[in-house]
This record gives sequence, C-alpha cells and structure tokens, in this order.
Amino acid sequence: MKLTSLLSGLAILPYIFVAGIEVGGCDPDATAISGLKAEFFSVSSWEVDTPLTPSKLETYLQTMDQYSVVCTGNTGSDPNFYYPAATIGGSTTLYDCPIKTNAIGVRLTGYIYASEPGTYTISSYFNNVGVLTVGNGNAMSSCCSNDSVAYNKADDNWLASSNSGAATDTGTTSESYDLKAGYYYPIKFVFYNGYTGDGTFDISMVLPDGTHLTSDFPFYEFNLTDNSACPIITTTTGIWTVTGSDGDVTVTEEVPESRTTTTEPWTGT
Repeated sequence: MKLTSLLSGLAILPYIFVAGIEVGGCDPDATAISGLKAEFFSVSSWEVDTPLTPSKLETYLQTMDQYSVVCTGNTGSDPNFYYPAATIGGSTTLYDCPIKTNAIGVRLTGYIYASEPGTYTISSYFNNVGVLTVGNGNAMSSCCSNDSVAYNKADDNWLASSNSGAATDTGTTSESYDLKAGYYYPIKFVFYNGYTGDGTFDISMVLPDGTHLTSDFPFYEFNLTDNSACPIITTTTGIWTVTGSDGDVTVTEEVPESRTTTTEPWTGT
C-alpha cells in the first residue's frame, strides 16, 4: 500500500526509514510454557585471558555455545539475576540448576510473544558478557524447531553487552524489533560470567504501547510432538521515499504490509 501527499516549497532529499529489525515468527499449535529453556555448560572461571576486552569475551561465547549441556531448566517469566561480588565463589540454584556463582555459562532459548503489533525494544546489561539474537533463522534454525543457531559474531542480528572493567566495555545496549501481533518469535541469549566481581544478567523491554517491563516478560517455550502444525509469518520491510522538483515535493510512503504465512511441521523433539 502507498500513501502519497504533496508538500510545497520544500527541498527534501531521498531517505530510508526503518523502525526496527524485521524478524520471522510462527504460531505453533501447542500450549506455551512460561519462561525460556535454560541450558547450562560446564565452564570454569578465568577462561578468557586478561586483559579482558569485549571482543575477547564475545569470541569466547562462540566457543562456549558449542559445549555440552550439563543441566537444563526453565527461567520462568523473569530471567534476570544478580550476584554481588561478595557471593562470588559460592553455590546456589539458578533456573532449577545447581551452579557456582564464579563460573556461569548458560544458553536461554524460547520465544517472545507479540501481543500487539509494533516495535519491541530490548535493553541488556550483562556482567561479564552476553549476546542476544531474535528471529527465525537467527535464534533458531527454524521457528518450528527447538534447535538453536550457533551464535556468530559475523551475523548482523545480534546484540552484545560486555562489562568486565575494561575501558571499552559497552554498558547497557539496546535493539528494536518490529513484530506482528499474535505470533511467537525465536529468542536466544548466551551468557558467561567467570571473574571476580558482580555477576549480572539484566534485561528490560519496552512494548509498542510504551509499557516498560523489568520482569514478567512475554517469554515462552514449547514442547511439541513432531509434525505438529506450525504456521510461519514473514514480513517485507517497507521504506519511505521522497522525490522533489522546483515546486512541489511528492512524499510516498511504502507501508510494509506484504506478509506471507506458510505452515511447516514442528521438528522440535
């Protein structure tokens, strides 16, 4: 769909406007379970040589993401946690799994449910380091599969946050995603903490209506049988284009309304 209007006496150059990253989602034919699937790796402290840098830590996550899983749990609706430096070296239970607070390596996978259409912004602060990917083919090999895609620093669709005391640390980072209402979108976090100091996994989300979430996130996982119905949605990204003349300026908005739904069998077991 195109919307066109005339503006008089303005000199406007062509530009492109995209509100957020367009990602693929799906609607599995099953009951959603609140929370994300948590898979812990066997890791040690100080696995990355000092001096630490965000690049070193992010590269390590690529390796850790391929480790064998030693415990599986569920985050519930709030995956956030904080272990102050005074507790580092102790033992506790996180996401139903026993852990050492000075060596945490975990992968969280599942879906974010879009209850309304529009832009969803996710902000993250990870200490020491974490990455986030969203969407069909990014967080998972297919929206209709539980198989996560290996985190790759070369991908465009990932968001990293590193906070280890290095001068180049990122602090809090944010990314926005355009989601269609009524669909589930794959989401994946990979996190590592293994050094003296605080251990922090802290995310927040702003919904299209402006609501700011720091807990009770719309995160879910599914346990389906193979060959269950799983419709997939894809959306074509729209652009704004502007063309001008000596007199009037014609503004044309190309609205991203071209969406395609296909059905794939579930292959998540």
